[in-house]
Amino acid sequence: DLAHVLTYPGLGFGGDVEIGAQLWVVARVLEGLGLLLAVAMAGQRVNSWAFASVFAAFTGSALLSVMVLGSFPDCVGDGGGPTVFRVGAAAVVVAVLVGTAVLLVRRRARFSPFVGRLLGLALVSTIASEVMVTLSAAPGDGLDVAAHLMKVVSMSAVYRAVIEGVLSRPY
Repeated sequence: DLAHVLTYPGLGFGGDVEIGAQLWVVARVLEGLGLLLAVAMAGQRVNSWAFASVFAAFTGSALLSVMVLGSFPDCVGDGGGPTVFRVGAAAVVVAVLVGTAVLLVRRRARFSPFVGRLLGLALVSTIASEVMVTLSAAPGDGLDVAAHLMKVVSMSAVYRAVIEGVLSRPY
């Protein structure tokens, strides 16, 4: 998400709307898979080095594809709206997030009520964000801004779930 923000035009980092949109897709895929794995593997022992290595390899490959090779599919169409690829990617991400929400409900006993509610909030706000950014007519319009605000809600919820719910109150 930080790379996405830094590529926004006007921030002085050589921003590009296309690259920003591509990095948005990469970030949403990572987030969706991360939330799915967190819920699916709750209560199980996880090899954190292997987990982090897989995510680092995916992130590095995606950044290489977007930033260096230019081989990532286009996400912004000629009129400024999303491409078919972008819409399809959003549909897949939303499907993963909805599946994760269903899994969270089924496995709610593995989470404290506090963490469960925060993860639910993160999932709902990310789904809303993904739908809004897909429906926006162009980067920077009202829906696009609302989508980014929903991402702040989601990230705040995940932060609170991990820091306050898991690290500060582990039992």
